[in-house]
Amino acid sequence: MASVPESVCKTCPHRDQSVFRDLTPSQLDAFCRLKLVTHYNKGQRIFYEGEPSLGLFILCAGTVKISRSSTAGKRQIIAISAPCGLLGAKDLFVHARRSVTAVAMSECVEGFVKKDDFLHFLKEHPPVAVRVLECLSRELDHAEDTVHTLTAMDAKQRLAKLLIRLARQYGRITPEGRLIEIALTREEIAEMTGTTHETAIRILSGFRRDRVIRDIEKRILVVNAGRLERMASQI
Repeated sequence: MASVPESVCKTCPHRDQSVFRDLTPSQLDAFCRLKLVTHYNKGQRIFYEGEPSLGLFILCAGTVKISRSSTAGKRQIIAISAPCGLLGAKDLFVHARRSVTAVAMSECVEGFVKKDDFLHFLKEHPPVAVRVLECLSRELDHAEDTVHTLTAMDAKQRLAKLLIRLARQYGRITPEGRLIEIALTREEIAEMTGTTHETAIRILSGFRRDRVIRDIEKRILVVNAGRLERMASQI
């Protein structure tokens, strides 16, 4: 790890989505003096479920998958974090140890701030504390929605809903549809929908056969979003 001598946050293209967006340039400089930066390769673990929660990770570039193990020992992906995402924020307030595992899905840059330093910074800068509360509230809302999805929908509905959400969050509009910019393996899709690898492959094949999606260089192109939404809403 190497410390950042000056604030790269001031020139961050994702600053408008950051919890630090209300800070002045001098306040951003003060925060960056607390931050240590590390580069991670694709597939590298950033932190493990069960290890001590020593601080907050802030995703500066790339994408990261957040997962946890079930009581049966299966791994479930509960979120994908984009730039300016806070990794492990909940554990700073609730758990002494990590409740999830974070793995880089691409080349990533992460900023790390020690727990005591970050909590002190929140006390000194209430607007950031409010933004963090908003972030945690969205995580809770997403968790509640996930519980509903897993208990009230079948595998086909869950997968259709997942593709809709990914297309909205990470989709790029093309003449043929919305291309999901992150590459997901079939195993990762299964872990995100709480189903088996084989079931995920079968349902995706059906979506392709029905011309709802297409594959483009290991990425999914949503060709017919309307039909996908109808599949997700079927009872």
